[in-house]
Amino acid sequence: MNRRELTKRDFLRTAMVGTAVSVTGCTGLSPQRNRSRTNGTTPDGADGHATDSNVTDSTATNSTAINSSATPRYDTIDTADMVVVFEDTFAADALDETAWATEYPWGSRIHNYNGYAAPENVYVYRNSLVIEAEKKPQHGKTYTTGVVTPTREFSPGYFEASVKIPPTVEGFWPAFWMTPVDAWPPEIDIFEFFGADPRAQLTYHYSDMLGRRRKASGTAPVPDANTTYHTYAVDWRPDEIVWYIDGVAVFQFGGSHVTSQAMRLIFNLGIDAPFLGTPRDEDLPAVLEIDHVRVWER
Repeated sequence: MNRRELTKRDFLRTAMVGTAVSVTGCTGLSPQRNRSRTNGTTPDGADGHATDSNVTDSTATNSTAINSSATPRYDTIDTADMVVVFEDTFAADALDETAWATEYPWGSRIHNYNGYAAPENVYVYRNSLVIEAEKKPQHGKTYTTGVVTPTREFSPGYFEASVKIPPTVEGFWPAFWMTPVDAWPPEIDIFEFFGADPRAQLTYHYSDMLGRRRKASGTAPVPDANTTYHTYAVDWRPDEIVWYIDGVAVFQFGGSHVTSQAMRLIFNLGIDAPFLGTPRDEDLPAVLEIDHVRVWER
């Protein structure tokens, strides 16, 4: 890494200093039509590949937007009965390539946005894992960005990461999510942020008993998500998923549609997706920063 790169990244971090704002609740989303697509996270209809025979309206009647003050049983997570099976605090000078891969779990470096996920755009800097997006054409894409995923699968458990996202402006799509390698759905979106919307999108994609694709979604406001590290987590059990932000439960989905299928964990920084618009040149380069990742299993 040369001095110019260090100066650029130092500037990015200096410009992103702020104060923490605690999350106080979330709002359930109204039912939407769910669109089929290849592995990966996409808002309904965003990829333009609808399959009418496999599209359904999801009412998500077994999901709940949690007011933390009214549901104290969800206010904290107890890991005493769990075992840490994966952890990285990025204290080393470089990414541990035995534990992490810099491509999607199914072997691709492109996804449903206008960016190529290059390995050099994922790096460790000052005890954080950084995914950087920049305007650098590669492999037919206008932008170069990154993706990182642990090299192993995980069963139900508790998953958390402390993350600072890029600016909440048009064109960026940071995500922390889980999906199996060879099937979709299911998918658990621990968070997604869409462009200028300062709310974390919390979503579970699944198939009902008839094979129709459905989803349950909520949102949680995180107004300083791009200036302050926040801890995003899910407690995934065989019959329930609970989403947490900074230790406070904000959304829940339960019932027989919760999967126990092993999944891969994914962090990526999408850019210039059709539904989000194009980022301004002055907003680039942009970074998604990860302070730590931990996974517990019961």
